[in-house]
Amino acid sequence: MGKKKKRHVSLMKDWPSDSVGVGYDSLIFPLKKIIHEGYRLERLPTKQFTYTGFNIGKEDQIYYPTPEERFATRWLENEAKFKRTLMDNVLITVFQLGVEQGRRIDSSNRCNNILLQDMLKSRTRTIKNLREQLSLYDDSYNEVPVPLENEDNRLLIEDALLEALDNVDAQISKEE
Repeated sequence: MGKKKKRHVSLMKDWPSDSVGVGYDSLIFPLKKIIHEGYRLERLPTKQFTYTGFNIGKEDQIYYPTPEERFATRWLENEAKFKRTLMDNVLITVFQLGVEQGRRIDSSNRCNNILLQDMLKSRTRTIKNLREQLSLYDDSYNEVPVPLENEDNRLLIEDALLEALDNVDAQISKEE
């Protein structure tokens, strides 16, 4: 007969909706597993490494060491006590650099959003002040105050009706 088609079942996890995120180990372990399954990795006897890349973000530096500190002999020896390898530290650093890159990209967009919000607040204040000035002007020269926004439609309908009545009056006076 024919081959039976295996149904693909996704084993990916959903992000938790009740918290900000998950720990680095939960994010990195599945990637590390794939690297170990796909490559034959052998740890060389090098004890200390010189890091020449970018630093992690200030937010991450509060709780985690910088990459320079992370690849120092002392840190790697301490990590071995918790069964974390050099590969774990590399992946954690890659993740932290990705987070920092995301923060930097987001901050450029956030600046534009803040500018737009400030402009909207300024325009709203200006419109409010102009409405108040117009209301004072109307109160001093006319008995009818400036209409509120929700009254605009009603006034437009009233104006249209008055204009239609004027047109009817003009038609009647022409016929007479």
